[in-house]
Amino acid sequence: MLKHPKELDFELGLTIYIDEPARITAKLGASRKSDVVYVALLKDGSRPLEKGDALKVGQTGQTLLKRWTGTVGIFNRDVSKLKNDSVRNDRRKWLEAAKGKEVSVWVKEPGEIEISYAKGLITSRVTSRWVEEAILDHYYQPKVREQQDKEAPNHIGDFN
Repeated sequence: MLKHPKELDFELGLTIYIDEPARITAKLGASRKSDVVYVALLKDGSRPLEKGDALKVGQTGQTLLKRWTGTVGIFNRDVSKLKNDSVRNDRRKWLEAAKGKEVSVWVKEPGEIEISYAKGLITSRVTSRWVEEAILDHYYQPKVREQQDKEAPNHIGDFN
């Protein structure tokens, strides 16, 4: 059994109805946050989460709303007009997993990592959203994943 994003300090940002066409059904305050990590789940949360129940895990430097407006757009265009096979494949996976259902997108601002370089000569703080995305991807193992992410990275530890 996995923890729901709410238990990991995520807050609800958007709800989206997936179909042809799709639409954003609710935009909460968190949807306007930028530099975030997110987890998308079917809205019906009547049972405990298991690996593979999440639909999508990701990160963006844009606002959550701007990031997901693009995703919603792939359902509102003719398939033949989508830019490449990867986008068409993502569309197919989304429809198989969530057609006719509502999806909730949970969002969290990532932490920061301090990096020391050149034996401490330069120290910089950077966002950890890419690292958090990799950890969340390994933890939830979502249905819609990038091709190169099919195998969980070996350097990400197991979760209990």
